[in-house]
Amino acid sequence: AIGSTRVTARRVNHVPDVVTLGFRIEDAAGGSLAYIPDVEYLEQGHRDQTLELAAGVDMLIHDAHQTTDEYPARRGRGHSSVQDAVEIARQARARHLVLFHHHPDRSDSAIDDLLRSCDSVGLRVDAAREGAEYTM
Repeated sequence: AIGSTRVTARRVNHVPDVVTLGFRIEDAAGGSLAYIPDVEYLEQGHRDQTLELAAGVDMLIHDAHQTTDEYPARRGRGHSSVQDAVEIARQARARHLVLFHHHPDRSDSAIDDLLRSCDSVGLRVDAAREGAEYTM
């Protein structure tokens, strides 16, 4: 606890022998955020760790380093696809998904295309960008 804010940290799967933590932050007024960096879902247990942190959050900030098409060739590198992030957000019933940790070779235009591909997923999806601010 930090004042009226509660922070929960849990280990999430990245790569072997590297400890990576995801976080859930809740305030006394009921606002909640989950931050899930550098995560890959190689088995159901890895999803369960994230779902515990993200359950019902107002905002989920989730690794989206790869596209769905790129993922098979990069499996085991410790990062998620955009589709993984969307599926976790849906299962967790997050109200707002913010995709981040974009691949460094991905252009702004390509990120805009990824966002358009999320138009029909049934939840608010944004791409993180420097200087963005969100009010919860």
